Amino acid sequence: MKNLKPILILLSFFAILVLFTSGVSAANWTVNPGDNIQSAINNASENDTVTINDNNGTDYIYNENVVINKKLQLQTNNGGRVTINALDSSKPVFTINSPGNGSSIIGFIITGSTGSHGIYVNTNNCQIIGNTISNNGGYGVNVAGTNVTVINNIVFNNGNAGLVVNGVNASVKWNNVTFNGNRGFNGWSWDGISVTGANGTVIGNNVTGNSRSGISVNGANALVFLNYLVQNGGYGIGVTGANATVINNTVVDNGNAGIVITSGDNSTVSNNTVTNNGNRGFNGWSWDGISVTGNNAIITPDNVIHDNSRNGLYVRGNNICLTGFNVYNNGGYGIDIAGTNATVIYNCVTGNGNAGLVVNGVNASVKWNNVTFNGNRGFNGWSWDGISVTGANGTVIGNNVTGNSRSGISVNGANALVFLNYLVQNGGYGIGVTGANATVINNTVVDNGNAGIVITSGDNSTVSNNTVTNNGNRGFNGWSWDGISVTGNNAIITPDNVIHDNK
Repeated sequence: MKNLKPILILLSFFAILVLFTSGVSAANWTVNPGDNIQSAINNASENDTVTINDNNGTDYIYNENVVINKKLQLQTNNGGRVTINALDSSKPVFTINSPGNGSSIIGFIITGSTGSHGIYVNTNNCQIIGNTISNNGGYGVNVAGTNVTVINNIVFNNGNAGLVVNGVNASVKWNNVTFNGNRGFNGWSWDGISVTGANGTVIGNNVTGNSRSGISVNGANALVFLNYLVQNGGYGIGVTGANATVINNTVVDNGNAGIVITSGDNSTVSNNTVTNNGNRGFNGWSWDGISVTGNNAIITPDNVIHDNSRNGLYVRGNNICLTGFNVYNNGGYGIDIAGTNATVIYNCVTGNGNAGLVVNGVNASVKWNNVTFNGNRGFNGWSWDGISVTGANGTVIGNNVTGNSRSGISVNGANALVFLNYLVQNGGYGIGVTGANATVINNTVVDNGNAGIVITSGDNSTVSNNTVTNNGNRGFNGWSWDGISVTGNNAIITPDNVIHDNK
C-alpha cells in the first residue's frame, strides 16, 4: 500500500490538470461606447472574439488605430453601426501583423486614414468580411498573405486601389468596389481590385468607376467569374498568367480594352458581354474588345463583342480556333489573329471600321464565314479588306464576302487555296493573291470595284471554274480593272472560267 500512494497522488494531479484544461475555451469580449478597442484586444487571448457595440442601435465612432497581434475575431454586434476612424491618419485604421494569422474583421465602417490604408494585413489565412471602407488615402484594403478571403465589403472613394491582395489562393468575392483611385500616391495601384498570386478567385464583384482597371490579376490559374465592370478608366479585366478562366462577366464602357489576357497559355474566355469599351483611356494600352495572348486558348462564341473602339477580338497565339462568333461595329478589325494553325470558321463579322477578318500565320484555315460591310471607317494604315490572310498554306473556303471597302479576299503567301467563295460588291479586288502555287477555283466574283481576280508572283498557279463578271466599274486608281489577271510562269487557267462584262 505504501508503494501505491505516490502513484495515486500522481494520478490525482493529472486528473485535476485534465479537468482544468478541458474547461479553458475561447472567450468573448465586449467593447461599449467610451471603451478602448485596443485595450480589449491586448487583454484577449488567442482565438477570442471581440465584439464592438454601437450606441444602442445608433451610430458610434471609435477614434483608434487598431493593431492585432494574435488570432482574434473582431466584429460588430448584430450588424451594428460602428465606425472606426483613424486616430492617427498616417497609419492604417486596422493592422493585422504576422502573429494575427487567421484573424477576422467583420462588419465595420472603416475610414479616416488619409495617409495610409483602411485595412492592412501582413499575414495569412485572414478574413475581411462585410465592412464598408471609404475615404482612406491609400488602398481600401491592402493584403500581403496567403489564403486570404475578402468578401461582401463595400469599398469606395479611397485614394488608390480599392482592394489589393498579394498572395496565393486569394478569394475576392461579392464586393462592391466603386470610384477608387481618383487621388492617392504615385507608384501605387489605382485599380478597383488587384490580385497578385497563383490560384486567385475573383467572383461576383461590382467594380465601377475606378481610375484604372476594374480587375487586375497577375498569377496562374486565375478564375474571374460573374463580375460586373462598368466605366473604369483602364481595362475592364486584365489577367496575366497561364490557365486563366474568364467567364460570365459583364464588361461595358471601360476606358481601354474590355478583357486583356497576356501570357495566357491554355486560358478560357467564355460567355462574357464586352461592349462599348475603349472610347477613352490611357495611351499605349490596348483598346480592343477582347485581347488574348497565349497558345491553345479557348475562346467561345457565346462572348458578345461589339461596338468597341479598336478590334473586336484580338488573338496572338498558336493552335487557336475561333468559330461561331458574331462580331460587329467595332472600330478596327472584327477579328485579328496571329499565330500558326489558326482556324476561323462560321463567324459573322459585319460593320467593323477596318477589315473584317485578319489572319497572320502559316496554315490558316478560314472557312464558311459571313464577312460583310467592313472597312467603311477605321484607322489609316490598317487593312480595309473583307478577309486578309498572310502566311503560307492559307485555306480560304466557302466564305460570303460582300460590300467591304477594299478587296473581298486578300491572301499573301505561297500555296494558297481559295475555293467556293462568294464575292460581290467589294470596293477593290474580288480576290487578290500574292504567292506561288495558288489554287483559285469555283469562286463567284461579281460587281467588285476593281478586278475580279488578281494573282501576282503566281508561278505554277491554277485558276479554274470561277465566275468573274461585271467587275471594275468603280474602284481605286492604280489598281487592276480586269476580269482575271495572272502574273506568273507556268500558270494553268482553264476555259471553264466564266469571264464577261468586266471593265
